[in-house]
Amino acid sequence: MPPRWEGNIVPKSITPALFEKRVTHDLWITGFFNIISGQEIPSSLRNAYLARNQLNLKSFRALGAEFVLATTSGVSQGIFTIESHLYDVAMGKEIAGYRLKGSARAKDRVFHAFENKIIYFITGSNGLFDTKIAFVSTQTGNKEIYTIDFDGRNRKRITRNGSINLSPRWSPDGTKIAFTSYIRRNPDLYIIDFKVGKIYLFSHRTGLNVAPAWSPDGKYIAVTMGYASRSQIFLLNMRGKKVRQITKGWGDNLSASWSPDGKKIAFVSNRTGRPQIYIMNADGTGVRRLTFRGTYNVAPVWSPRGDRIAYSGIIDGRFQICTVTLDGSTIRVLTSIGNNYTPCWSPDGRYIAYCQTTKRGSDIYIMNFDGNFKRRLTHDRGRNSMPSWSPHLEKP
Repeated sequence: MPPRWEGNIVPKSITPALFEKRVTHDLWITGFFNIISGQEIPSSLRNAYLARNQLNLKSFRALGAEFVLATTSGVSQGIFTIESHLYDVAMGKEIAGYRLKGSARAKDRVFHAFENKIIYFITGSNGLFDTKIAFVSTQTGNKEIYTIDFDGRNRKRITRNGSINLSPRWSPDGTKIAFTSYIRRNPDLYIIDFKVGKIYLFSHRTGLNVAPAWSPDGKYIAVTMGYASRSQIFLLNMRGKKVRQITKGWGDNLSASWSPDGKKIAFVSNRTGRPQIYIMNADGTGVRRLTFRGTYNVAPVWSPRGDRIAYSGIIDGRFQICTVTLDGSTIRVLTSIGNNYTPCWSPDGRYIAYCQTTKRGSDIYIMNFDGNFKRRLTHDRGRNSMPSWSPHLEKP
């Protein structure tokens, strides 16, 4: 329903029209809903609600509606308020009602909390509007790290060192990002600590210090170290000290990704000649090859649900995003346009973010876990790549 408005508006920022447009858009991009917007609702139903706060839920069945969202909003003394009532049409009753308040200057946080609650009451799981995606962009001419919200708003530059910065990875608690940088002319590992507002050097062994992967408990980081022709995966503790080398033998071993329970690690190895995905125990034992289809498979990332691994592999001459079950029996190819790289999962396992490169450029995209409902997240002139999805950053 169009919002009922009580209090002031903030021109160009918080108005009834902008409110309706934003909520409609944000609910649509989740892929959960077909939205019947205010203008599609018969004027008699709109007017009954706006003028007299009346809702005849039976009348909405004819529109094909399953739920009705009714809101009252406004700004008073700099405070933005949203009062929401969610109705189940089939049940013929209200199933959730709540009121949220926040500074009008921080309207996005109010909107995000409001939209997350709608997702929760309908699906039973928290929404993702309190998450961010870190990525690499060449917008300034250098490869710097940025973050952006799930809805594509609030793009923010994180690094400003004018060097080459790669492979950002969020810590499990969302307070840090590990990444590789060439600030000292060597691919060293750095950590951004948002709590203290500092970036510090974490691992600077000669040669590679790349592809960081946090353990689910946040106690270790698996890092690819060595040289371009001889690399292995090591575990480092949070002081940057080596705990153990967990891959051995011929070939390059790199790109670790932990299972959600922290007991196993997926990684890439060319020990059989071409890069393929392998799985091992977290201590390096029990290595087994996972992918046999395709001659070049890289960038594995374990689903938060623990049931499959996404990766980038060459299919008919181009890189595509694929998923494979843990026994290797079922592979699904999820993309088909351009070259697609470096997938990462949303914290609930419902979505995959990835980099797509075409003649137009390189951008971050999001799709459902089954490859449906693809949408472009970045729209600038830079080349955008290497996404990493944060955990939930706000308390529910």
